[in-house]
Amino acid sequence: MRVRSIRREDLPALMALAADCGIGLTTLPHHEEVLARRIEASLRSGPASEHRSWLFVLEQDGELIGVSGLEGAIGLKEPSYYYRQGLTVRMARDAGIDRRLPTLTLGNDLTGASALCSLFLAPAWRSMGRGALLSRSRLMFIADFPELFAPQLTAEIRGINDASGVSPFWNGLGRQFFRVEFARADYLRGTGACAAIAALMPQQTVFTDMLPPAARAAIGQVHPDSMGAVRLLNEEGLHASGYIDLFDGGPVLRGEIPQLRTVSQSRVLALCVGEVRSGTRFMLSNRCAENFVVLVADAELVDGGLRISAATLAQLQLDAHDSVRALALN
Repeated sequence: MRVRSIRREDLPALMALAADCGIGLTTLPHHEEVLARRIEASLRSGPASEHRSWLFVLEQDGELIGVSGLEGAIGLKEPSYYYRQGLTVRMARDAGIDRRLPTLTLGNDLTGASALCSLFLAPAWRSMGRGALLSRSRLMFIADFPELFAPQLTAEIRGINDASGVSPFWNGLGRQFFRVEFARADYLRGTGACAAIAALMPQQTVFTDMLPPAARAAIGQVHPDSMGAVRLLNEEGLHASGYIDLFDGGPVLRGEIPQLRTVSQSRVLALCVGEVRSGTRFMLSNRCAENFVVLVADAELVDGGLRISAATLAQLQLDAHDSVRALALN
């Protein structure tokens, strides 16, 4: 198995993955035109382009089984809205009253940050470290091309909603201002209507004590399907930031790119090719922006370089004199 840059011919497989995502994974709507545009944006993204949006796919035995994405900067072409969690203190000393009131404030504070997005692995394949490879391959890309990204990295995590698409946070807040069900609002956002929806949301501070109990309980909570992804990102150095999603109340994680584990601990090594006798498992990237490949393979450290097998070299689509970025998986 390996992760690689997406191609135009991957659109039918991407549509199939999007159909399996369910409700709440906003950046992968089951909409062919939107996904085709995302593929085109990924193909055009790079140092000489204004585009900073990438999609990568996980393939095994020729089958596409997962997808993940990266945004170089959010909120620059279209406003990106979140709720910031806060606290308002009210005191009436003469009456002996002291109240601390949790609040939500609509804002664009994360504008310009880079973002992880669009992570989905087909349920039948969620084992053998595939999810970790799919997610962390994006951090290998960031480590290889840091000039394309902001110092701060965010990850919007899917919040609580059930199989029928009911979101307690949306029902308790957003639906009161934008009279559609969560599934419809999520689809509209995924197809480019986020700013229009946000324009109808309350612009003033929301006191969360005024929300229904189910909506309050959903604030900052993680969808069960995303718990593994959150644990991995926590290990990398991304943590809850005090911001939540406008729609389902899921947490937004945040971290500084230079401090992330994969970025700080991976290194570039010269290659040599031969039999790997007593290797360590490494995550390897080919450091090619336009045809990016990441995989996990056995390799050996030798004289400041890295020995890999001829089969691994072929999978990376490199020549023997090239270099790789390597992260030991111990």
